[in-house]
Amino acid sequence: MAARLEDLSPAELDHIEQSRVRAGQRAERRELLTEFAVSSLVVVAATAMALLAGHERGGAGTLVWMAALCAVLAQIQFEVGEGYTRPIQLVFVPMLLLLSPGLVPLAILLAHLPVPVLRVVRGDAPLQRLLPTIADCAFSLAPALVILVAGVPDGLWSVAAVCLLALGSMVVSDLAVSSLRMRVGLGMDPRAELRGFAWVYLIDFCLAPIGFFAALAARGHPAMLAGVLPIAGLLVIFARERRGRIANAMALQQVAQESRDRLQSIVQNSSDCIVIVDARATMTALTGSVRPIFGPDWERAQGGRLLERVHPDDVPLVCAFLESVAGKPADEPQAAEWRMRYADGSHRHIAAMATNLLGDPRVAGIVITASDVEDRKAFEEQLRHRAFHDALTGLANRALFYDRIEHALGSRPRAAAEVAVLFVDLDDFKAANDARGHSEGDRLLQEAARRLTACLRSSDTAARLGGDEFGVLIEGVTDPATATAAAARILDALGHPIELTDGPISISASIGIAVSAGTDRGVEEFLRKADLAMYEAKRNGKHRAELFHAGLERLGAEHGPRGQWFARDDEQRAEIEDVLQDPDAIRMVFQPIIDLRTGRIAGYESLARFSREPRRGPDVWFAQAHRCGLGYELEAKAIACALATPDRPRGTYLTFNLSPSSLLADDVLRVLPARLDGLVVEITENELVSGDAAITAALDDLRARGARLAVDDTGAGYAGLTHVMRLQPDIIKLDRALTSGVDHDPAKAPLISSFVRYARDIDADVCAEGIETRAELECLADLDVAYGQGYGIARPSPPWTGIAPDATAACLRAFETTLADTNDSPARADHDRRLEILVRRLAEVTTAEELHACLGPLADELGADEVRLVEGSDRQAGQLLVDDPTADARVVTALRSEGYASRLSLPVHSGGHVIAHLEAYARQQRPWSRFQVGRARLVCYQLGPLLTSLHAATVGSP
Repeated sequence: MAARLEDLSPAELDHIEQSRVRAGQRAERRELLTEFAVSSLVVVAATAMALLAGHERGGAGTLVWMAALCAVLAQIQFEVGEGYTRPIQLVFVPMLLLLSPGLVPLAILLAHLPVPVLRVVRGDAPLQRLLPTIADCAFSLAPALVILVAGVPDGLWSVAAVCLLALGSMVVSDLAVSSLRMRVGLGMDPRAELRGFAWVYLIDFCLAPIGFFAALAARGHPAMLAGVLPIAGLLVIFARERRGRIANAMALQQVAQESRDRLQSIVQNSSDCIVIVDARATMTALTGSVRPIFGPDWERAQGGRLLERVHPDDVPLVCAFLESVAGKPADEPQAAEWRMRYADGSHRHIAAMATNLLGDPRVAGIVITASDVEDRKAFEEQLRHRAFHDALTGLANRALFYDRIEHALGSRPRAAAEVAVLFVDLDDFKAANDARGHSEGDRLLQEAARRLTACLRSSDTAARLGGDEFGVLIEGVTDPATATAAAARILDALGHPIELTDGPISISASIGIAVSAGTDRGVEEFLRKADLAMYEAKRNGKHRAELFHAGLERLGAEHGPRGQWFARDDEQRAEIEDVLQDPDAIRMVFQPIIDLRTGRIAGYESLARFSREPRRGPDVWFAQAHRCGLGYELEAKAIACALATPDRPRGTYLTFNLSPSSLLADDVLRVLPARLDGLVVEITENELVSGDAAITAALDDLRARGARLAVDDTGAGYAGLTHVMRLQPDIIKLDRALTSGVDHDPAKAPLISSFVRYARDIDADVCAEGIETRAELECLADLDVAYGQGYGIARPSPPWTGIAPDATAACLRAFETTLADTNDSPARADHDRRLEILVRRLAEVTTAEELHACLGPLADELGADEVRLVEGSDRQAGQLLVDDPTADARVVTALRSEGYASRLSLPVHSGGHVIAHLEAYARQQRPWSRFQVGRARLVCYQLGPLLTSLHAATVGSP
């Protein structure tokens, strides 16, 4: 394994640094010696040629004039191709033809030296910088030697031929000298620069004819050579203009490239998948989050048919959708949802937004942006299921059952009786529920529902109508015997003992059967017949089924608990009026509400009980009153009874239930006092969903008068959640279906915790209903639920009854557990408990070995496969993903070589300085969540002083 820099000793690092410095010094000396040798050769050769050659052409004035022109042109440099050059040929060719050739190299050398010498004198450059300038003049030696040997003939074409030969010798000699300087002095391969040399020599050959004609013109007078200066100026102007255009073009290209890179990065890291299809639904391009759908080999999917990835049942929908999009303009996108087959073979719902760009030649397709909405669809389905199904048994609820009966009655042929309803009532369920408790009663109902469903066909509908009553809808009935046979199966299934925690229990059922007839006027009349038949079965000894017949109509006014659903309107109204007139018809009971943080009674919920025959639940009486138009009067009577109950314990609040619409009723408003301090109004029913402005104003008025608002049945369905979001109540009451069994149901505690956090954010409290056991009470207290009520604490009783002492003890025990931080509560969020244990463990670390032992649990907390603690400040904080196009390729390669795809690095500070980095590694590529980063940062705060103390202990040890 290769050694890392941090593994080397200081002496080894110093040795490496010295070796690097010595290597650089050797390279500098080699370059200097090479330049010195070449420049010396140029000086010696130029001097020798000047001394040995004759001076038959040109005088001293011409020499000085041309040298001055050369000095000016030597300062003009412009970019050409892949190199730089100077327009020396404009004066070099005239110098060869008008001066003695032996003087030309020396004149060229002297023309190039003034400016570099001035820089050396001013201290702007070292003396050795003159050597490259002198060496660059080597190009003049070979052409001067050619002219010196060949002479200058008289004919024009002869002179041109000699000049061409001289230029050729210049190219050969200059290329040879430059290659030598690069190879020996710089250690570079000159072949890599041949393209640049070619551009320079091309410019030389282009300027040489101009210099040639300037020389011909200057034979009459040397001053004519001044005409080359404007040409040189034009070259400079053109070169700068070209350089400006190139710079602008490069800047625009860079901006465009950055925009493309930014867009590509955004698209590639988007959670949406972008698919472009042509008019035949062939996928022509894929980008964005394509791997979940098309897999790692997603490129191979291009060219395939989109419909091959669509769920077979959704293919017609997608075809119609694409056809519709193709007929729309580009500025009218269209949305749709369907199921796609993912790379793992599963089908998931996606939401697609498509735009028609078939007419755009750059795209030539329909652009589909698809996002995974499977979680949303599942949540919607869950809400839909909760809205139309019973939370306890999972059967259809009353609303769905009514709807299906109405649909069945409306769609059946008029000539045939094709629909039957079975009304199933469990016999003596109340006695069993009171004897075994509500938890066992719930299990009994669940098992009864399971057995009932097992007796039916897949096309039949089973529903829980309330309490211990069930309904069954059977369609396609051509003979009443079909319905009676189903009832017989149900009676037989329910007749077997049901195993409960406290032992088996035997139950039976009474079933009423009604078969539709052409005279049925609606759902309620149909159900009334089944209900009458059910009560006939009870009257005849229970554990039996009865088929409705006309003779049962006389029993309509004598029904048991819930027969009033189907009684005549005038009879129902008379019952309610009798209740309103009787001062003893309603008595109030109060269920204590305990503060789970202190174990003391915080308040009481007032509940109405009706001392009338037939015995019915309060919900039934209030529903009947509202149907008769007397609901607000009955609510007002119940509220007045609750408020008139004297001697409520000091410091406790009183809760009473109101339907939102009753807040607008004069009957209710008259019984409410001016100040409502110490009162909690518990909102019931679903009227808040509509967001009626008058109801909202009435609720605001209650708050202004001192009342607090509570929302009931939160967590039981869509309506309760909507109440919470719209009302932002002072108390959120969790439905019993959510709190029951929370001590052993791992799915309920996190959901309750989310309500607690939400309540904390809106400055509200959470109250748990239906607490049955001490384990549930302690679990809810540990989840920081503020209040609780239920049979496990106290039953509804006469005014101001206390609670069981062990309930108070359980609350105090839960709070003491929190203070002691024993971390043994099963209800606490498991990840919080583990982090607290880890931080406490870090606080107790005294050795490096103990610190290393903490890294494994820390990796589990961060969802990582490995955690390292790297000392030093040279690491870069942040996250690294191997597919990040902006990441350093070397770092990505190193990360891949270790088998990891994601890394998170956070600094560890001590005394204001970074002393180490905490690094978490994951084998799967995924961004690190803010939750994980926050937990890692908390650990880093603990590690700073810990590492400092460990280092101090190590330094101070002998």
